Amino acid sequence: MKPDAYNIMGQPVTNAKLIITSLAFKNKEIIPAKYTCDGININPPLTIEGIPAKAKTLALVMVDADITDEIFVHWVIWNIPPYSSFPENYIPRVEGTNSFSHTRYMGPCPPEGETRRYFFKIYAVSKILDLKGGSNVQMLWQAMENHILSFGEIMCIYTKPEKAVSALYSEVEKVIDKEPSVI
Repeated sequence: MKPDAYNIMGQPVTNAKLIITSLAFKNKEIIPAKYTCDGININPPLTIEGIPAKAKTLALVMVDADITDEIFVHWVIWNIPPYSSFPENYIPRVEGTNSFSHTRYMGPCPPEGETRRYFFKIYAVSKILDLKGGSNVQMLWQAMENHILSFGEIMCIYTKPEKAVSALYSEVEKVIDKEPSVI
């Protein structure tokens, strides 16, 4: 049987039935700067459809697909209650260590002027994972092995603005954030 998809380790996953969407962006479109290192760096809202009744938990991994020499992880979370959505700036109970050596969401942050693809990969898992916070994505994959019920992903793209544009946005924000003068 041909796999429906591949996990972040390049291993086949069958029964890719989860559908993950976001109100902030459509699949294969630009993620708003708000959810990147150029914004307030919070996760976008996500909705998951097709969660199997046997799912005990969900796991989510966000990766930069265009770094070729390693798996570059921006966010790794697990033991998410199997609900159909979670809001922006979601604070999960358990987060793993990402490639920035942080245990929190770190949004897209490509080199200046470069466009990159980012994948949010969602897994429905048949058991609560016995994995400590701060574990890395390889440990998560080992813990999920043989327990993945279904899988889905959504891809977004982002281009970091050139410095001149970033500087302009910074100046505009300073003006907007100033206290109004008393007349």
